[in-house]
Amino acid sequence: MTTLLADLQSLLFSAAVGTVIMTLSTMLSLLKQGKARYAVVDSQGKKVLAHPYRPWQIVAKEYKDGADAAYTACRSYENSKEWLQLSLPLMWTFAIFGEALPYATQNIVSILTFALSAIWFIGNQMYTTGYTADKPEGRATGFKIRTTAFRVWLYGAIAAVTCYSVRHFGLYDLP
Repeated sequence: MTTLLADLQSLLFSAAVGTVIMTLSTMLSLLKQGKARYAVVDSQGKKVLAHPYRPWQIVAKEYKDGADAAYTACRSYENSKEWLQLSLPLMWTFAIFGEALPYATQNIVSILTFALSAIWFIGNQMYTTGYTADKPEGRATGFKIRTTAFRVWLYGAIAAVTCYSVRHFGLYDLP
């Protein structure tokens, strides 16, 4: 392995791990959605909800609770996907440019990237579990945890790219 590749792998390891665990969390939400949807069966064991899933599908009264649970799981998964798409680019930007922040080392940035990815994973799992519980209000804690990780990446990425730009264009000599 070349030194350049080894250095690049070392630099991006935390972001790669973060990508894997954040994507895994969203995949688990997808599986939970499928399980809820396919659990709605009639007396002969035939699936009641059509494939592909159509939340607006009208179902008989005896299947309403199951259809509602499937819809809730679907909404939870959709939200998880949306936040994954918002979070990943910021996580990578922070991981790559975070060292440009004053007094930040690559080791600190890597540890923070990994820790925030784990926090995002936990928050997303709590969100999915809370949302698909009997009362969707239970999703709030997980949402706050996941959003906190997102905000750190957002503000950290903005600050890091700004500091990098200032140095890159020779505008000011930051510490």
